[in-house]
Amino acid sequence: MREQAAMFGELPAFDFGTYTFIADYLPWANSDGMEHRNSTILSATRALDPHAVRNLGTVSHEFFHAWNVERLRPKTLEPFDFERANMSGELWFAEGFTSYYGGLMLKRVGISSLDDYAAALTRLLETILNAPGRRFFSPVAMSQQAPFVDAVVSVDPTNRSNTFASYYPYGAVVALGLDLTLRSRFAGKTLDDFMRAAWRTYGKTEEPYTVPDLEGLLAEVTGDVGFAQEFFARYSRQRAAGLCGPSRARRARAPAFGGRGAQHRREHPRGRRKTRRSLDGPRWSGLSRW
Repeated sequence: MREQAAMFGELPAFDFGTYTFIADYLPWANSDGMEHRNSTILSATRALDPHAVRNLGTVSHEFFHAWNVERLRPKTLEPFDFERANMSGELWFAEGFTSYYGGLMLKRVGISSLDDYAAALTRLLETILNAPGRRFFSPVAMSQQAPFVDAVVSVDPTNRSNTFASYYPYGAVVALGLDLTLRSRFAGKTLDDFMRAAWRTYGKTEEPYTVPDLEGLLAEVTGDVGFAQEFFARYSRQRAAGLCGPSRARRARAPAFGGRGAQHRREHPRGRRKTRRSLDGPRWSGLSRW
């Protein structure tokens, strides 16, 4: 909690001065996590001792929502209407960026090791890079499908295993790509700077945002309007989200993960491979800076 508050610069102003965690870890409980404005409800069938880190990952995710979603929230979710579905195109940011920070915060406080965190990022990337659904819908369009896929049962046959990719990992991969790109292209800038700016502008004021608002904010943080326009065009509104595997040349130029240096890089056992290309045109460096 202190690490997240330090990243944003402050805790939210909780309505009653406190934040409450309600946790139910029992063999017969349904595994879930649900954020609320001043609390969260957590449940899991996993035992606490051998699965502490995984359970804490959910705790980290839901507490991050006290900033991102509960106060820093999309305009499409307002006014609140509990009788109709709220279709939002911003869930890749609201849930996906929260998913990225949920794990990152555990690494920052030393709960997750560098190797474990790297393995988690690998699984995250593999999930989206191998998802056939990203060929059909952008992160924005995936977010708009939430009323049809989030705890919904359809009586009609669907092909969602091939046409849908969850906006949770989809958005988390976009967050990872933006974080790496900011670090490599804009001296002293990280995704933290963007999130703090979003919090100050739209979260603390509780003024709902739109995707164009986020794009404009990225332009302010970086001082580069063209970069912000290209990033949002390719990584939020374009299907396949411009994602592709890193080329060998880019791997050679980029810093090693964790700052360990080039001697820790390993070549592919079969040598040179063909570069995987985006289905939507030339690759952009956003998710290839490794």
